Amino acid sequence: MKSININMPDSSYLKFRNVVEQRGLGIKEGVLKAINEFIATESEYERDAFFAIGSESESGLKDISKKHDAYLYEQ
Repeated sequence: MKSININMPDSSYLKFRNVVEQRGLGIKEGVLKAINEFIATESEYERDAFFAIGSESESGLKDISKKHDAYLYEQ
């Protein structure tokens, strides 16, 4: 397990503390939950074809506005 220290504005800390307390969590559990949710969200984003297709100039596809679903989901 890795130990970390962070500095954050008092206002952010107080808001975070209030949120985790409302959910019955401590600061440590709240931070771990937030980190794990961030990782899951970013992983989903990277795997989603919608965000990976890029723009017309990057893909070379000229009809992307008409056939975007077909390109995204290989139909």
